[in-house]
Amino acid sequence: MVTRKWRAFILLLAALALAACGSVSRLAYLNAPPLATWYIGSYVDLTDAQKKFVKERLKQAMAWHREAELPRYQHAIEDLIGKTNVKLSLEDTRAIYGQARDYYHRSLDHLLPDIAEFLLMLSEEQIAQAERKLASDSKKMVKESIDGTPDERRTRRTKRFVDQFEEWTGPLSPPQREIIVSGTRSLADTTDDRLGDRKYRQAELVQLLRARAPRDQVAATLRKLFIDTDSWRRPEYLKRLRERDERLFEVTSELSATLTPEQRAHVQRKMRGYVNDISSIIASGTDGRG
Repeated sequence: MVTRKWRAFILLLAALALAACGSVSRLAYLNAPPLATWYIGSYVDLTDAQKKFVKERLKQAMAWHREAELPRYQHAIEDLIGKTNVKLSLEDTRAIYGQARDYYHRSLDHLLPDIAEFLLMLSEEQIAQAERKLASDSKKMVKESIDGTPDERRTRRTKRFVDQFEEWTGPLSPPQREIIVSGTRSLADTTDDRLGDRKYRQAELVQLLRARAPRDQVAATLRKLFIDTDSWRRPEYLKRLRERDERLFEVTSELSATLTPEQRAHVQRKMRGYVNDISSIIASGTDGRG
C-alpha cells in the first residue's frame, strides 16, 4: 500500500522531508487509524474484529514511530535546511535519498509482523475480494499507461516532475524548467517493468495467503516483496532504476545551484513546517492530540 506512494518521492532537494510528509503531519496522525481502516475496506469487507485489530495495531505503531523515528526525521530535516542555502552536491542528493529510503524501510519493517497477522485473519472470501480489486487496479494502471502517444506520455511525465519541484520551490523560471525537462526527457519508460513487479507481487502474496503460511513466513515474504526488491527484480530493470535515480540526482543538484533567494526561502519554509509538525506530534502524546 505504501510502496507505490513512495515511488513518487524520488526527486526534489527536499526528498528527505517528502519521505516524512506522509507519516508526520499532525492531521495524518490524528486520522491514520480510521483512514487506514477505510482504505483496507476498499479491498475487503472487514469484520468488526478486523477493524478493531487494524486500529489498535496502527495506534501502537504510531506510538513507536513518534518515539523512535520522528526525532530522527526532525534532526535530519533541520540538517537539510542548512544545506539548502547553497548548491546540493551529487553526494548530498544521494545521501538524502538513501537516508529517506532507510527511514521508510525501517518503518515498514516494523509494521510487517502486524500486517502478516492481519492478512492471516482474512477468509477465503476476503482473499478473493482482494484479488479481484487488485486485478481491477492493475487493469486501470495498464489503461492509464497506454493513454496517448509515447510523446504525449513523455510530456505528462515531464510535467509531473516540474510540478513536484515547484511544489517545493514555488514557480520556476523557463531556464530552470528546462533543466528538469532536458534532464528527464531521456529517462527510460519503466511502465512494463512496474506492471511486471505488480503482477509478481500479487501472485506471490495471494499464493502465500491461500497456503496459510505461519506469520513469520508471511512477514519474511512481505519483506522480500517490498523491501528486499533487489533480490528478485530483473537485472535490466535494476539497471534502469539506478540510471533513473542517478539522473534525477543530477537534475536536483543542477537545479539547486540556480535557486533564487526567494525560492530557497520557499523550500526552507516548507521544511520548517514539517519540523513544526513533528515537534507538535512528539509533544502531544500517543494519539497526536494536544
